[in-house]
Amino acid sequence: MKNQIETKIKNPKKEKINSDTSNKKNKTVGSSKKKAIKSDKIKISSEKKDKKAKEKEISKLMYKGRRLLRFKDSIYYGDMSEDYIVVLEIKSKKKVKNKEIADKVSIRLLDTDPEVDIFQRIVKKSEKQGLYKALDIANAWLNKALAD
Repeated sequence: MKNQIETKIKNPKKEKINSDTSNKKNKTVGSSKKKAIKSDKIKISSEKKDKKAKEKEISKLMYKGRRLLRFKDSIYYGDMSEDYIVVLEIKSKKKVKNKEIADKVSIRLLDTDPEVDIFQRIVKKSEKQGLYKALDIANAWLNKALAD
């Protein structure tokens, strides 16, 4: 009797485990339900990942057939695997109907060769009023640079 009390004090979960083993049928039914629920969760999570991947593909910004990537106030135009890209930096913004619109935009045509010094990578640079004008110039510069 004393040994039983000591084991209960040392391991109170052991008593629960022993009582559950007598109901093996209930335990197997519950575990199969848990496995079915887990497999359903895995299927749902994989479907969600597929939807997110499709949304990312759709949400890629493009301008005249080239990718736009925005990071804070910088917009990267072009593909890093090509010889040149354009970096557009928003220098100032103005408010129009409670929305911020880019006002002054700095444009830089950069060489993507990693062996070239950072300061020598800048091929051309300019500053324009408005994002559309800046993107238009960026497209012209990039087309000309990649054609050569």
